[in-house]
Amino acid sequence: MAIGIACCILIYIFVKHEWSYDGFHEKSDRIYRVLIHERAPDGSIGFRVLQEPSLADAMTQAFPGIRQATRIVRGRVTIIHENEPFYETLFEADSSLFRMFTFPLVAG
Repeated sequence: MAIGIACCILIYIFVKHEWSYDGFHEKSDRIYRVLIHERAPDGSIGFRVLQEPSLADAMTQAFPGIRQATRIVRGRVTIIHENEPFYETLFEADSSLFRMFTFPLVAG
């Protein structure tokens, strides 16, 4: 009985986590995230979010059901001011980002 309850709780946590992604967007029912399922050298299996930049274009050409695709790339920049390094994480995105997602803009 305890194992059954534990399994139900784990399934609930998993489903709640999956439904938490970007549900506030107007077209959230048509937005998908592409992950790569891969095996590491040690034999473990995991997911990777990083894709080749050309994948978005290739998928829209190969699959007619894909209407739009956008890429978001995370990077890191180092700025040195008066011999003090400052590290900042930044994101770059395609111009189609705001056609797909409805982020509330504060300014700009």
